[in-house]
Amino acid sequence: MSVRVNLPKSESYSVALAEKLTSEFFSNNLTISGSQIVRFCKIDQVNFFVLKVLMDKWKEETTKLRSPYFDYENEDVKNGVEVLLNILSNHILIKKEFFRPLLQKAIYESIIYIINPKEYLKTELVQSGQSLEGLKKNLKFFKVHKRFSESIINKLKPDTQENEFNEMASLYSEHSDYFDPIQPILEQFSSLLVINPKEFIIEEQVVHLKVEERKEESSSIKKSVEIPPVLETTPSPTKENTTLNQTFSRTQLTLNDMLKQQNVSSSGMHVKSKIFDIKSAIPLNQKFIFISELFAGHSGEYEAALTELNNCSELEEAKQILKDKYLPKWKWDLNKKTVQDFFEIVSRKFY
Repeated sequence: MSVRVNLPKSESYSVALAEKLTSEFFSNNLTISGSQIVRFCKIDQVNFFVLKVLMDKWKEETTKLRSPYFDYENEDVKNGVEVLLNILSNHILIKKEFFRPLLQKAIYESIIYIINPKEYLKTELVQSGQSLEGLKKNLKFFKVHKRFSESIINKLKPDTQENEFNEMASLYSEHSDYFDPIQPILEQFSSLLVINPKEFIIEEQVVHLKVEERKEESSSIKKSVEIPPVLETTPSPTKENTTLNQTFSRTQLTLNDMLKQQNVSSSGMHVKSKIFDIKSAIPLNQKFIFISELFAGHSGEYEAALTELNNCSELEEAKQILKDKYLPKWKWDLNKKTVQDFFEIVSRKFY
């Protein structure tokens, strides 16, 4: 029996809970400070993941400071940036509209990490391309399953591969004392916004077929299915443009309908509101789906695309960039759900 996280339910719940908690806090506050974030809600992991998401945002911002006129690889410059980060971390002050997406992402990542720390760390540590030094600095943000996280991160090497990580994580997973009980933590979420903790978890019965059965099944399929030749066709520009507009129009209509609802029920309905930053609105798990399926695994191309789309002043400009640049380059299928999900998030920037 394997256990994995119900990602759609976790995402919709994160949106609803973030909206509830920010509305409650900012009804009496104009801004939130670093010390208030640490005590923001009863779930420490959420509070510290807010700080982690914030620090990740800062790291993104530092890349924008790069200039062809200065040597940013110089040790003195690096140390200066680190000093600036330490100073800023003691002077955090965030308004509601900027805090909500940070909180939403922190809640979502907390749920994933609490339920399945092995998969979360593999995504966060192995596939994200962070430096080993950066990973160790992030240890202070992990409050649940701390012994497991410390054991994994302290054993990592700069060139650790995914299969090595899996072996290492499996070894530590055999020790129950490396993990905190998750049921009480999930019940804390329910005390903030009612939900059955079991809704966060998908339990799957793994069925193993015998090799002979798989071979026989494969042979049977080959005999019964005749695969026609694939004809390559080039769609006309008019059809492509119409399809793109239809994709965005369908997305906008769905979102507008959802936004007509004033409240989010405890069943976890996902209300998709305006976003201020496309990158921040994309959950960690979905980020790697986009990189893998839409950008052929090129994280740099993904980051550059989001930066370019973020800088657009209106939806029509973003649509034109997608149509002229990214659709032909990556050969996206507009009928594919991943593409539509990506367009949906982009469109929310321009409500």
